[in-house]
Order: sequence, then C-alpha cells, then structure tokens
Amino acid sequence: MYLVESQFMQDKAKYFAGVLSAMSCMLSLGIPMLCLMSKMDLVKDKKGRIRREVGRYLDPDPNLLLEDVNAQTNEKFHNLNRAVVGLIEDQNIVSFLPLDVQDEDSVNTVLSHIDNMMQYGEDEEPKVPKDMDEGELQVARW
Repeated sequence: MYLVESQFMQDKAKYFAGVLSAMSCMLSLGIPMLCLMSKMDLVKDKKGRIRREVGRYLDPDPNLLLEDVNAQTNEKFHNLNRAVVGLIEDQNIVSFLPLDVQDEDSVNTVLSHIDNMMQYGEDEEPKVPKDMDEGELQVARW
C-alpha cells in the first residue's frame, strides 16, 4: 500500500511528486500495489460529502492539472512540468482510492480491494447451507 495525504491536492507540485513517487515504487517493486489518498475527511464540504473536484486527483489526468502547476511555477519550469505530465500519461498506472477512517464504507472498500489483491479466501471451499446437504428442498407450508 502506498499512502498520499489529501493535503497534496492543495499544492499541485506536491501532488505530482506523490504520483511520481508512487509510480517509481510500483515499477521498482514489481508487485501489486494499492495507492490510497488518506485523510479524506479533511476535504469534505459542509454537508460531509467529498468535494466534486477531488475526482480529478483520484484518477490523475495530468493535463487538467498542468495549467494550475504552470500558474504556480516560474516560466523556466514549464518544459519540466510538461515532461513530468508526459511521463505520468505514458505510464498511466497510478490511481488513488480515497480513505476516510471515520467512514466505515470507505474502510470496507479499501479492505475489499486489499483482499482482492491478496486473493484472500481463494483457497477456501465454498460453504453449502446445511439444509442443502441432504439434497432436499425445504418447502414452505401454508
């Protein structure tokens, strides 16, 4: 698992650094990885819903963020920003799953993805209900 804090979304340069770091780990380790955007409770609106613009950070589309980064950086870094965006687009292997530890559904979703990645429970035999063992169907009587 690779964790990036949701505060990285506020500073686009940090966000790109987090994506590149996650991509580097994925390529170097060569094992299945789950990237999580943690502390999602800090990016909720007043009604307790995750803000709409967060979606563009969970599944990164760097071209949408390039203009924001270029506005924050010196013009001499614009070519470097385009190169970083090109690298992220070429690999396109990083996406984040939101994690809000205060939301049970969020935690269950993350655990489900982890179980799926680890193939947890794949070696167990399916359990058959007890009334089906004898081959008889239970018919409701009126």
